[in-house]
Amino acid sequence: MAYDDLGELQKSIDAYMASLEIKREYGDTRSLANTLGNLGIKYKNLGMLNKAEGYLREQLEISETIDDHRGMSNALGNLGNVFRLKG
Repeated sequence: MAYDDLGELQKSIDAYMASLEIKREYGDTRSLANTLGNLGIKYKNLGMLNKAEGYLREQLEISETIDDHRGMSNALGNLGNVFRLKG
């Protein structure tokens, strides 16, 4: 988030990607889903809507698997924003 505040979106994405690898390795699924959602939002903000959709769909899938209703709601809301931008 510090990189976001500094306007360093690519550095922010790089940090999230590094975090993803660690979370996948240790099986921290709830946190993994949250990070995927954050990446989806970053890519949406960069206008990379297909990439954003992919991360958000993965967040939704994991959230459904672990029955995380808040995660599902967040993913669906953000997917809705991506679809709106796609037209």
